[in-house]
Amino acid sequence: MNRLLLFSLTLFYAAVSMADLLDFAIPEAKSGYEFLSQEMRDIQDDDFLNPGMQAVDAGREHYLDRGDEDNGCADCHGEEGEKLAPASLAAYPKFDAHYNRLMTLQDRIHACWTDRLDRFPMMYDEKKLVELETFIRHLAQGQTIAVKQDEAATEWFELGKSLYNKRFGQMGMTCQHCHVIYQGRFMRGNRLTQGQSNGFPVYRFKSDKVTSLHKRFDECFVQLRATPYEKGSREYKALEYYMAILSNGLKVETPGVRF
Repeated sequence: MNRLLLFSLTLFYAAVSMADLLDFAIPEAKSGYEFLSQEMRDIQDDDFLNPGMQAVDAGREHYLDRGDEDNGCADCHGEEGEKLAPASLAAYPKFDAHYNRLMTLQDRIHACWTDRLDRFPMMYDEKKLVELETFIRHLAQGQTIAVKQDEAATEWFELGKSLYNKRFGQMGMTCQHCHVIYQGRFMRGNRLTQGQSNGFPVYRFKSDKVTSLHKRFDECFVQLRATPYEKGSREYKALEYYMAILSNGLKVETPGVRF
């Protein structure tokens, strides 16, 4: 290995290890929007410019589709989802006593899709389900996130917290390294944010499509040269729950726009 590269890597890992010795408190929540250029903010704020609105429109079509059974989401929740409570939508993930488990918003939508509408099940994070999630989450745009740290979901919270602070992959880094310790710094031309989840699903220019939170987890794991968990796995849902609690107090921005 090139001596200069070896020396650089040694300094890097020494800095990362030293950072672990310091007591880094979780900072006050700041949306990824705050780290964007004004041009990118303008794109997110304008529904005609925001490419993520295509997923919102596609999700609305799925929502209004009454299928072969001649029933659909709108029969319960109104033609434009006006009967859905934005405050409730902004409180996911949440523990559901009926299912006796933590439910993400995507879980909740899918449960209605299969149990209430008797539709064919979808894989977690498949395109149609992400589009439905984007449409539903968009209905809560501007609502303050208030995810409850429920006692019944303590094990989910603790698992999510441990994953957030766990070293992964060949890089040996944690979520905290990028999104707490080094937030605001540049990596490969992009500014590191706090990694808040309030804009998800988001449109990413890098992939030219709307990206779910679990897909973004996958991308982070690949960057760390680590093996991702399955989308919809207990690990990813726990991590989503913990990060949603970190995002409490922020506004729902779905669909956010990011690089």
